[in-house]
Amino acid sequence: MAVDFAQLPNEVAVPADKPRFWLWMSVFAVLTLGGVATVLLMWSADMPTQTPQFWITLIGFPTGLAALVVLRRYAMHEGAVLDALAHNEVCQQYRAQVFDYASQPLALIDTAYCLSGDEQQNREAIAAMANGSLELKLNTPLIPGAQAVKARWLEMPDVHLHTGYAANDRQRQHATLGWLFARLLQGLNTRLQALPARVPLSVQLNVACALPAETVTALWQTAWDARALRAADVDHVAAAADLMTLDDWLDHALQAEYQEARLMVTVQLRALLDTPPSEGAAEAGAAVLLMPEALAYQYRIAANRYLHRPERARHQEVRESLAHALQWARLEGKSLRQIWCAGLDPGQYHQWSVPASQLGVDANDVLLDASVGDTGIAAPWLALACAHAAAVDGGARLLLCAQEHTVDCAVLRGPPQSNAAASATAT
Repeated sequence: MAVDFAQLPNEVAVPADKPRFWLWMSVFAVLTLGGVATVLLMWSADMPTQTPQFWITLIGFPTGLAALVVLRRYAMHEGAVLDALAHNEVCQQYRAQVFDYASQPLALIDTAYCLSGDEQQNREAIAAMANGSLELKLNTPLIPGAQAVKARWLEMPDVHLHTGYAANDRQRQHATLGWLFARLLQGLNTRLQALPARVPLSVQLNVACALPAETVTALWQTAWDARALRAADVDHVAAAADLMTLDDWLDHALQAEYQEARLMVTVQLRALLDTPPSEGAAEAGAAVLLMPEALAYQYRIAANRYLHRPERARHQEVRESLAHALQWARLEGKSLRQIWCAGLDPGQYHQWSVPASQLGVDANDVLLDASVGDTGIAAPWLALACAHAAAVDGGARLLLCAQEHTVDCAVLRGPPQSNAAASATAT
C-alpha cells in the first residue's frame, strides 16, 4: 500500500471567531480613560499643564498603552489564522505530491480471454454478459450417472474424453492448457510483436490445474516459441495472484528494475473426468499485458485504457475504499459506466451497491459468477479482460473482485485528455 491515508497530515481548522469589536473597543476606552485619570492624579501640582509634555503624557501614553493591549489581541488572532493557513497549504502540497506519485496508473496495452472452445461464443460473450442474457446453466457432467450441475468447462473437438481416472484428467488438462495458451497468445500476438526491443518483458504464469509447474512452463514455452516471440523471463507463481499484486508493483513503478512490460496469464482448470465439477464451477483463461504509464509514454506505446491502484476492504467497510479507488482515477462516481464483479453473490454485491450509490455511482453491473461461473484464480483477471473488451465506448469501469473476507476494487478508465492525442498517434 503506497499511501496510508490515516498517516497523512491533516489540515487544521482556521480560527473563525474574530475578537469581538465592541468588546475590545470598550476595553480600549476603559484603558484609555483609566490611563488619563491616572495621569491626572499623579501629575504634580507645581508642574505646568500648558506644555506639550503634559498633553503627550495625558493623551499619548494612555492611548498608546490601550492600543497595544487591544492590537495584541488582534495580532494573536491573525497569527493563529496565518499559522493555520500555512499549515494547511503545506499539508495540501504534501498530499498532492504523495497523491501524484501514488496515483500513477498502469497502462493496459492489451488483453485476451477464453471462456469457451467456440471462438464465436467467446466474441459474443461480452455483450451477452453485459445485457444479462448469458447465464450459467445446467450441464450434465462427463462422468456417467452424475447429476446435472450448473457448471461450465472448456471443450475442444480434438480432445478425446475418457472418464474414470485422475490420469485422464491430467491428459485432458495437458491438451486443454496447451490449446488455451495458444489461443491467448493469438489474441495478444500483434501487441507483443510490436513491443520495442528495449522494453523489458516478463511473463507471470498463474495456473490452477493438476499438472506440475515444469509441465505448465513447458507448454507455455511451446506456445510462445510457435509464434516466434522475443525471449522473456517466465515466472510460475504458485499462489493465487489477485489485483493487489499490482499494488506492490505500483509502489515501485518508477524504479528502474520495475520498468517493464508484464504479461500476466491466469488459467483455472477443473477436474472433470475423475470427479464431477462442483456447483457453480467454471474454467477460463485470461491474459493482460501491462506496463507503467511512464514507460508506455517514453516509448510511445499506445494504451487506450489505464488501470488505477486497487483498494482492498472488508465486505462491511466498503465506502472508504471505493472512494479512494475513484480518487486514484480522479473520477466521480457518476463517471462509471459498468461494474464488473467476480466472486460476489447478489447479497454481497448489495453491500457494495448501497455505498456506491451514495458516491453517485449509477452503473450497470455484471456478475461474472452468475453468467460464467466461479473461475477461481482467473476471476480477477478475467473481469479485467472483459471490462477492457467492453470499454469500447471509452467509459470508465469499476472492478470488484472478492475473496473470502475482503473485496478488491479498482478503476479502469481511458487516457487523460492530455495523453489522448499522444496515444492516438503512438505505435
